[in-house]
Amino acid sequence: MNPGLAAGEALGNRFLLVEASGLDGADPSALALEQCGDRDGLLLVGPEGAEARTVAIWNRDGSAGGACLNGLRVVALWLGGEEGAFQMAGHRVNWKRREGGVELFLPGEGLPARESMDEIHVGGLDGLGIPFWNPHAVFSVNDPEAVDLGALAAETRRLNNL
Repeated sequence: MNPGLAAGEALGNRFLLVEASGLDGADPSALALEQCGDRDGLLLVGPEGAEARTVAIWNRDGSAGGACLNGLRVVALWLGGEEGAFQMAGHRVNWKRREGGVELFLPGEGLPARESMDEIHVGGLDGLGIPFWNPHAVFSVNDPEAVDLGALAAETRRLNNL
């Protein structure tokens, strides 16, 4: 089943996109599990609401993905237009097309405070766990190409309950 799926990418994240109206009762969780392969997830784009268009993300394993800012960039480019607003996982994010991409405008009250960040240590690397809408971790490395990101992510989740 391929209900009008489109592919998109933003800052290294790769997604499949579909309009919610095109699902015809299909389960987006099952569709993500079935169709995403090595992509990061399925972006389900809802109808334009009174204030914002809804967007939901389903991870490639079929689980709900929470919020994904790179996913919102992909949706903005896919839909076209110059500016707008999205509602994702309870958060409103305004956007505007800029040369070379899409700029997102996040509400200040939704940003994490430095005090809420935990120092984490994974695979010999020191980093920060950042509670930003969904769990994130940041590590400083000299050569990003030399890091196995998949293994680092899995170990980070395992050790830090992210």
